[in-house]
Amino acid sequence: MNIDKQVCEINLKNIKEKFEAHEKDINELKEVYKAINNLTISINNLTTETRYMREEQGELKQTVKSVQARIKHMEDAPGKKWERLTWYAITFIVGAMLTIIFTQIGLK
Repeated sequence: MNIDKQVCEINLKNIKEKFEAHEKDINELKEVYKAINNLTISINNLTTETRYMREEQGELKQTVKSVQARIKHMEDAPGKKWERLTWYAITFIVGAMLTIIFTQIGLK
């Protein structure tokens, strides 16, 4: 009977050691699970932020295009005014020359 008790104590000791080792492994796995869960949440947040950033980037591109078009229009405006002024000056000079020529040849 004494041997059976010793065998049982040895088996119990082995079982307790294995249990403690398994419990330690489980606790370590819990920590790993928490880290993976936190990482998953962070990735989801980054994905959402990236999506919003892409949308904002699209809006910014549209705004930049609009501003560029307005700047182009503003840059072209003085040139158009100068062209118009030049056209008026040339028309005036040609008209004056024709008036002088026709006056010289006797057309009044």
